Amino acid sequence: LPLATARLAAVLGIPWALAGILALPLGLGWPLRMGFVSFVLGQPVVLLGTAAAVLLCRERSALRMAELAGWAVVAYLLHAFAFGFLCALVMLAWLCTAARSFRAFAAVVAALVPAGLLAASDVANRALSSVIVRDAATPAAGISFRPFGRALMNIASRSYGISGPESVGFYLPHLILLLVGIVWLAARAGRNGSYWLALLGTGFFTLGSIAFPDSVGNVYLLGPRVNVIGMCFASVAAAAGLSRAGARVLLAAFPL
Repeated sequence: LPLATARLAAVLGIPWALAGILALPLGLGWPLRMGFVSFVLGQPVVLLGTAAAVLLCRERSALRMAELAGWAVVAYLLHAFAFGFLCALVMLAWLCTAARSFRAFAAVVAALVPAGLLAASDVANRALSSVIVRDAATPAAGISFRPFGRALMNIASRSYGISGPESVGFYLPHLILLLVGIVWLAARAGRNGSYWLALLGTGFFTLGSIAFPDSVGNVYLLGPRVNVIGMCFASVAAAAGLSRAGARVLLAAFPL
């Protein structure tokens, strides 16, 4: 996961080593502790697929399309949620880095077609209905949401490997560092599409996760799953902000 975060940062022109280091505490987060192995493996694929989408928006070629198509297929084979999150981020990458080019949009959509066909085939053949077995005597659940306070706390508690209240303090310095870097970048992002992709990806998969349902039917724990991806984007955004802040401090201390 830290390596995939570093790769995304490098593609966006953001200090990749710092982004990877900031993402290190997320490698042993809540999804891994819960045993969501397939979804955990899909998380770095989502980040790598997003990086491939950015490259495709910049350089429309068969090789770049094949790269994105490959990551999308791998994401779907690992977990349907990972593929869904990747599709959302691919569209966000197009909005931020492709100047809303129709050709770039057509290229990214075409790259998602193979994985989309796999998903459509599974839906048509009801292959997903057997993933979660439900007793026929138990009525299907509806859509439920988490209380606002718990959803807000889940942004941190479901991203880090927090085992209880006693371990929260160990992660606070890291969380504060991310917040400082993000705020610094948000105040100075300007028209830089790469910066806005990092910021919007952070917002959508952290604060935006508050509006995600916690369960739909018999599929549970939807909302908390997106938080680690959001915190990886936060690491990328913070790396950009902290590097700019550090450069200003150095220039102030050692004017050229």
